[in-house]
Amino acid sequence: MFIKTLNLRTTNCYVFFNINPCYSWTLIDYRNRILGYISLNPIKKSILELTDFYICPSLQGNGYGWKLLDKANNFANENFYKAIRTPIPLKQVQLFKLLGFDSKDTYYDIFVGETPQKKPIYITGALLEKKIM
Repeated sequence: MFIKTLNLRTTNCYVFFNINPCYSWTLIDYRNRILGYISLNPIKKSILELTDFYICPSLQGNGYGWKLLDKANNFANENFYKAIRTPIPLKQVQLFKLLGFDSKDTYYDIFVGETPQKKPIYITGALLEKKIM
């Protein structure tokens, strides 16, 4: 896929049932297609939660994830946040450690949905944190 120009669009959104704003940046190509995005949600006065982070599979490995993460880090730094946290499945721990995250909590239950009988489904993951310099 040829990418002529790349734009990072900043949007403010509000999470359903949450009065706190979330912040997101979308990677857009010259045809106005979404190539990736990242979203942060303030969970404490000094901590942001990384709630969404996606890069189109055909573009992974080209540095676009780093570009989005740099944008999120700059935003956190400019707004005096001290850390970004994210709960992730155990199989993704090594990837996020390469991105500068460290283990905050080894085991963490992540809600992923409900059964047809309305019972919650959890997977075991890790809570990782990246300090903002």
